[in-house]
Amino acid sequence: MKKLFFTLFCLLSFVFCQKTNAQHDFTAAYSNGIGNNKTIYYRITSTEAPLTVAVTYRSGSVATNNYTTYIVIPATVTNGTGVNLKTYQVTSVDASAFSGQTTLDSVLLPNSVTFIDSLAFFNCTRLAKCVLPSDINFIGKKAFYGCSALKGITLPNNITKISNGTFDNCRALTSVNIPSSVTSIGEQAFANCILLESVNMSSPDILNPPNMANSIGNQAFSNCISLESVNLSSAVAKVSPTTFLGCLNLNSINVDADNQVLMSDGGVLYSYLQDTLFFYPVKKQGVNFTPPNSVKHINDYSFAYNLYLKNINFNNSLKKIGSSAFYNCTGLFTANIADSVSYIGENAFYNCRSLSSIKIKAATPPDIQESTFYNVPNNTPVYVFCGVRDSYTSDFYWGHFTNIRGMADETLLTGATIYDTICSNKIYYFGGIRITESGTYTNIIQTNYGCDSVVTLNIVVFEKSPETIINATIPKDSIYNENGFFEGITGTYKRTETDINGCDSVIILNLTVESSSGLNDIDFGKITIFPNPTKDELKIMNYELRIMNVEITDLAGRIVETQNFASLQGNITINVSSLPQGIYLVKIYTDKGIKVERLIKN
Repeated sequence: MKKLFFTLFCLLSFVFCQKTNAQHDFTAAYSNGIGNNKTIYYRITSTEAPLTVAVTYRSGSVATNNYTTYIVIPATVTNGTGVNLKTYQVTSVDASAFSGQTTLDSVLLPNSVTFIDSLAFFNCTRLAKCVLPSDINFIGKKAFYGCSALKGITLPNNITKISNGTFDNCRALTSVNIPSSVTSIGEQAFANCILLESVNMSSPDILNPPNMANSIGNQAFSNCISLESVNLSSAVAKVSPTTFLGCLNLNSINVDADNQVLMSDGGVLYSYLQDTLFFYPVKKQGVNFTPPNSVKHINDYSFAYNLYLKNINFNNSLKKIGSSAFYNCTGLFTANIADSVSYIGENAFYNCRSLSSIKIKAATPPDIQESTFYNVPNNTPVYVFCGVRDSYTSDFYWGHFTNIRGMADETLLTGATIYDTICSNKIYYFGGIRITESGTYTNIIQTNYGCDSVVTLNIVVFEKSPETIINATIPKDSIYNENGFFEGITGTYKRTETDINGCDSVIILNLTVESSSGLNDIDFGKITIFPNPTKDELKIMNYELRIMNVEITDLAGRIVETQNFASLQGNITINVSSLPQGIYLVKIYTDKGIKVERLIKN
């Protein structure tokens, strides 16, 4: 609270000092368009040809609301009478000239103006339109700070610098086009422009090697919560770590292909050689990320506030993780840190309270600070190689963690993973875990040397296929030969198959054989065949019915054997030794009807 009060006091003091140090030299009237003439205050800036003045404020005045509705500043203004009458060119706007004019709606500046000083339109909260001259080349610090109604601004092509806080807190500003003439954007230049959706930076017409002065300052676009994309020109050579801090909807940064200092890949901002990762957009979606192998440095605030990232795997070239790199990444679940990392900055994993594990391959504990893992539970498992566990537990800052575990080898440190499936009617045993549901399970096995081995199981449990019920009717003396069934008698049949997931699938057949002339009521139990299966001979035992003939068919319905009898009443023997192995149908024609039996030939 004291810090906030001190900041406001300094800011207000600065505005007041700017107000009370200047002296106006003369005034001229203007019409605000609604019938009221107002006074514009001028300060002479050159008494030699060409005579020039700056628009300023009334000397010693700290009053506000002197201007209402809109104002048109003339290109020239006269002062004096008779031989002392002089004409001055209006070339600048003084510091705080319109500061605090909360009823001013619009301002039209003449093309003669080339310079707008600091705080010129500070807190003109109703200012919705300001037409800037085409020849203007400088706009001072906080010149339009707090112009919360300003919806658009066209920056002229002559301007080379956007100063600190120039458009800070312009909450209605929706888009900005930065001309190619701009070589630097100051700190907080567009901060807190909460409706700003896009920023486009034009590349020079003639491409030259970028000047290192072409930079974007700290928090230049911080807290622009509507900003979704940024296009950086070929001339931009430096972006501050906090340039886009708090841009909660930013999903991509794109760099002109001709830029020789910066580049982008997948919306992520890197150095040209991809050895430094500068910025990973806050709203870039994706749960896993592995930086390119060329990346050696993760910059400060690179991933700050990203809520989508869950797993980060660092490459074996990475050496340094900057301060606040993963600040407030509350969704981050695992961090796998390569053995090449030697330094992790302060607040690097600040408030990453969802971290379930930290895995480190480095034999020597990387240098960290007291706040590196601030608000990460101290019982979070930290996995290191078994032989160096003591180095971590005895380290001044790493020792803060109470659950440092020694791992058996590199394979297990990086996470040996098993992928498997089971059916819903089965039980999977994973160590001492009894598993019946899909999910990811971790089991820690301790070796004979007291080291932990971590094995991860990803298992999918397939649901049991529903029973398939088939209701079928077939003509008398025929066979149902579908869906794996081979039946010719009325009844219910059941068989089990394996589905595409390897699980049991049950098929039930309700079969009806059509009857004719009541023959289904005949007692065919008086006829039996044996042996079944058989290799050489088939015997038919007949007690009462008269057998007319016997047919043996294969499953395709082809007759492979037939014997005719003259109304034989008694037992029959048929030689089937010549038939190939397989399944056959034996049709026995009697004076009362037909009996069908299935025969297995060995």
